[in-house]
Amino acid sequence: MEVKHTGDHFKHLITIDMSKKVKVLQRQRFIPWVDQWAELKKIHPSSSYKVIEDENGLPYFSSSLGIFVKVEVTVEGETIKEIYPVMNGANKALKEIAYTYKVKEYINKQPTGKMIDKTVEPATSFDINTAIKRCLAKCIGLHGLGLYIYQDEAMPEVELINSSQLHEITNLCASKNINVSDLTKAFSITKVTEFYASTFDNAIEWVNSNSK
Repeated sequence: MEVKHTGDHFKHLITIDMSKKVKVLQRQRFIPWVDQWAELKKIHPSSSYKVIEDENGLPYFSSSLGIFVKVEVTVEGETIKEIYPVMNGANKALKEIAYTYKVKEYINKQPTGKMIDKTVEPATSFDINTAIKRCLAKCIGLHGLGLYIYQDEAMPEVELINSSQLHEITNLCASKNINVSDLTKAFSITKVTEFYASTFDNAIEWVNSNSK
């Protein structure tokens, strides 16, 4: 897909519909990093990212508050850096050593009124790698792609196809003996005018690939 830009890639990336890539985990909505990265590279092939290392060449930074990672993403010459804490499934900061914190004690799902210690195990290489990929996803979002997901919005502001693109799609369907309804169904929309400008090339490719 060829996209022309004036230098401000953010204005274009913020309009890309990534809603079909959204996943939900523990009530949190997110877009897998691999989907964001793949879409970004399709639009801006020269994009790159870098995991920032500490002075010892390790891909993380450790402090008394916990471990965190740093990632930078460069798109069209613009570099954005982001940091992300390494956490466990309970969203507790992970450190290089185990530590404890106080929680209410429950027996048979009833509070006893006492406080007990709960242990947070040390971070593993898997935890750090997971944090790096989550940091990458957020850093890509700061460039515009999928950013709306972090604002808890259902959809971004999108640009629909123009009249010229509309005629091109409908004429191509007619010449390829493709029912327009089959095309719209394939893209989960009700009519051709609902196509996003960002998916125009995908629609053309689908018609050419499914001609009768």
